[in-house]
Amino acid sequence: MLLRIASRLADLSPRYLPGFAYGWLSLIQHRAFLPAILKERAGWSAYTTLLRMLFEFVGQQLKAPEPTAVARDTYRATLKLLVVLQHDFTEYIAAHSDQLRMSLPPHCKQLINAILAANPASQDALSPNADQSNGSKAKETTEDDTAILLREHGLLGVVDQALHTGPSEDGLAHMTRAINESDARETGFAHVSIKANLSVIEAIILHVGKYAVGRLAQGGESFNPSSTDVAVLSLLMHELAPEPRYYLIVGMVNQLRFPGDMTSYFSRVLLEIFGRDLNDPDDTEIRQQITRVLWERLIGFWPQPWGLMITVLELLKNEKYAFFDLPFVKSSPEIIDRFHAVLQLLAMAGYLHPQSNKTQGRR
Repeated sequence: MLLRIASRLADLSPRYLPGFAYGWLSLIQHRAFLPAILKERAGWSAYTTLLRMLFEFVGQQLKAPEPTAVARDTYRATLKLLVVLQHDFTEYIAAHSDQLRMSLPPHCKQLINAILAANPASQDALSPNADQSNGSKAKETTEDDTAILLREHGLLGVVDQALHTGPSEDGLAHMTRAINESDARETGFAHVSIKANLSVIEAIILHVGKYAVGRLAQGGESFNPSSTDVAVLSLLMHELAPEPRYYLIVGMVNQLRFPGDMTSYFSRVLLEIFGRDLNDPDDTEIRQQITRVLWERLIGFWPQPWGLMITVLELLKNEKYAFFDLPFVKSSPEIIDRFHAVLQLLAMAGYLHPQSNKTQGRR
């Protein structure tokens, strides 16, 4: 019965009846429907379809430079719904986070943060298909999902070869070409075309991450700065133009979620790339973009993903990165203020002792 109701609600979504958006939104979060359909895993897929329809509608509305009153109201209601789901149905959000997040434009950062902040109490059944390998706490999208997409773009063999034998010049050229083949219909804020293939970027990131995490099952380390997987991500950052590189960094930051192998891996990869040659102009540009992505994620309200906060804390506290001494940071008071505010919040949350915060005196 609940699945039939969900199917009917999908037929009445704002995609088809935008004038019914308020009523539709109240129905999909009604106390007689929402807890019942999410009580069992059988209803998760149907409810994910409804949420993706909502996110696509809200995302389109928020692309306007000046959103309408209806768009603002719908956004606030959607954010409240996500916070409720993130609190009461954490396992559901964690299991379907990739599908939900990819239904939103990249500039909807607060909604994305609310999805990524889901921190499940149990790590036993995070995959939508309940197919979780032993020893890995991070949520895994099924391998077929990324493999199929990479195969469609002729990349599966290229990426696999790069991971097994190291990235070649031809392989990197093939990957960058596929990333640069954007869909003109995909737009961001102000309806500006996105000059990157976001689905290809997402697939490469997940495929590389799963390969690295898979080493744990063989008794190896999930992170090795000299490994082929780190080389693939690092070289892609250097080969890509600024806009697709920005979305590559965004995709990696999207993996900074709850405690788990995938979060740990991408946190360490980002910090490894950030801490390379401090005098190289190309590396400085990459550091600026990493800082930009982190700053954009932090300017919203809570909740914030655990992995994001831990990565930022390491970046700010570890003297290796000399974050507050970097020229582009010193010249941006708004960046300094926001990152200092984050340090204070982390101190209040018990992540560090305020007295030990040596970086706060650097202005």
